[in-house]
Amino acid sequence: MSETNTTDTTERTLGVGGMTCQGCVRRVTEVITKQGAGAVRVDLASGEARFEASDAQVQAVRQALDTDGWEVRT
Repeated sequence: MSETNTTDTTERTLGVGGMTCQGCVRRVTEVITKQGAGAVRVDLASGEARFEASDAQVQAVRQALDTDGWEVRT
């Protein structure tokens, strides 16, 4: 049995506030990757994180970033 609504991944974009340096970019990338997202790209200049994830993973990413102290925007 396949649960396509929870396992299909698409490219997602979230705004991430509070990043000030490349160390922040590395930390945000690490937090997102630990939630199972793929193809993670975090851009300091735009304050955006782009990644491939399912709906469930996006929720986990949002929560993990919030817990880590980042300001998550849509």
